[in-house]
Amino acid sequence: MPINKYYCNLMNAIGVKGDSSGFPAKGGTSEVTCYGKYDDTTLFGTTAPAIIKNPGEYSELRAS
Repeated sequence: MPINKYYCNLMNAIGVKGDSSGFPAKGGTSEVTCYGKYDDTTLFGTTAPAIIKNPGEYSELRAS
């Protein structure tokens, strides 16, 4: 599992807000759905352009 999705859970849990693209941003107004450069572990260590293929957090870890 890509760790950046865990970071999305953590940032949302502590109140960090994201911009319109979902990345954390000062003055953001939305939930954080994107963090880091890749969420596809096959792209780690490559020179592929930055892309988050499956934005969001792990819903199983959200507090109810």
